[in-house]
Amino acid sequence: MLKNCTSHKISVGQRVCCAIPVPGRFGRAYNLSMTRLVASTLKTGVVTLLAVPVLISRPAAQQQSVTDRLVNSRMPITLDVPVHDAAGMALQLILAAAGVTFGIEHPPPAPPAPVDFARRPQRTVALAGMRLGDALDAIVREDPRYAWTEVDGRIIVRPSQHSTQRSLDTRLPSITVSRASMLEALTILSHAIDPARPRPTVGQMGMQFEIPGTGHAASGPAAARSISVALTNPTAFDVLEAMARSHGLLSWQVHYDAGDDSLAASSIALSTIGSIATAQSAAMRDLAAKMRGRLRIPVWRSLETMLSLYHQRTGVLMGLELPPDVEPSPIGGPPIDLTDLPPAVAVARLVALDSRFEWTDDGGMFSIAPRAEFVSRPTVLDRRLESVVMPGLAAEAALEVLVGAIGGKRVGGGYGEGGLPGRDSAEQARRRAASRARTVSLSLANVTVREVLNALCRAHGALSWRMRPPSARGREPYHFDLGSADGWSVGLSFSLNP
Repeated sequence: MLKNCTSHKISVGQRVCCAIPVPGRFGRAYNLSMTRLVASTLKTGVVTLLAVPVLISRPAAQQQSVTDRLVNSRMPITLDVPVHDAAGMALQLILAAAGVTFGIEHPPPAPPAPVDFARRPQRTVALAGMRLGDALDAIVREDPRYAWTEVDGRIIVRPSQHSTQRSLDTRLPSITVSRASMLEALTILSHAIDPARPRPTVGQMGMQFEIPGTGHAASGPAAARSISVALTNPTAFDVLEAMARSHGLLSWQVHYDAGDDSLAASSIALSTIGSIATAQSAAMRDLAAKMRGRLRIPVWRSLETMLSLYHQRTGVLMGLELPPDVEPSPIGGPPIDLTDLPPAVAVARLVALDSRFEWTDDGGMFSIAPRAEFVSRPTVLDRRLESVVMPGLAAEAALEVLVGAIGGKRVGGGYGEGGLPGRDSAEQARRRAASRARTVSLSLANVTVREVLNALCRAHGALSWRMRPPSARGREPYHFDLGSADGWSVGLSFSLNP
């Protein structure tokens, strides 16, 4: 029997047919409103499926119910409430952390919720360290569209009995697969559903998990295992499960297009350790082609992250002042399309996603700062300096001069790099090196710290700045960060005497 713990239906803003990685200049993380677990993903057009491989079970003599395994993660896995579409991602993460093979049929994505990064979750459910069965119950209690069951050591998650969705119960013609690869098997299934469907694709990923009970990482040529099944008039669900069991280390997921839960509108993924095969629906393929090359910024994690991506994609210069103790937000939503918009219009649309901030345009240098009710002024950025001289300095040295002029004491800092999508690594490295070596010369008098940072970014030509104030709890210092549209950043943390 499918287990379904019913409760109030809740939401969290982001369609999780996908996990959206955001490689900004401030670091790389994955957050779907419920986790800080770092995982690898594979982009498939506009959909990024988290491919969670499955692992080797314990020897039969030591075997226990997989639901008694612990969600064993060194990093927190949490589910923010309301969950919206984040439950699907939480399911993938806990099953991966417990080392269990699975099949998940996701409901169609819910309509996107209004976005305001200032909105905080009502509560947070901690999933890491729980029994797998308890963690599954906790998730479906928060999102009763899902129900789960254990079948011979595999976890199956499908729409609950309250749902009319039964697309995977659609009967298909007889299917025979003989010693096929994962991609070949998925191609045969996709063709049986609709010969006109786009051909599946295969990719790699870098996720690794430990084999439960051994403490050793799973390894071996899992993707090279073959699949053999012969089924007469099966349902699509029968085929997926038969393929998974024939392979032995295979998991599957099915996502549906928005507003359409028919089998024709399904996107199917098969995954194992180190490899994933995906079969997109025709609508998803067409949408991916339509969106290719457009300036789309994922609504994800924080305004800070989105501004960083916009700067990296466009080179528009910005300065961002953060209020104390800003945490990543659980709110998310579909990407925002900023293609061909003037920078002022694009920045206005981005800042409108967080009610704590406002913006001004200082001749093409955009300043984003907290509204008066979210910050105590004057801040360090409003401090006026008699004189600042930067004689041909690179960005790192320029920051040192500025902090010295403020009277700050350095307590940390560093240099980081991030990738530039669509450019080969040699070109990326060349541009980064040239940008980092670029120097600036400034001689300023009677200026605020904010004006110095703006002048520094303008003089360099490819920098934006960020200022994070000390924590209200007094545990963290001030932090200045300069990030380049060419994919590098430098930061400096400092303290100030009261």
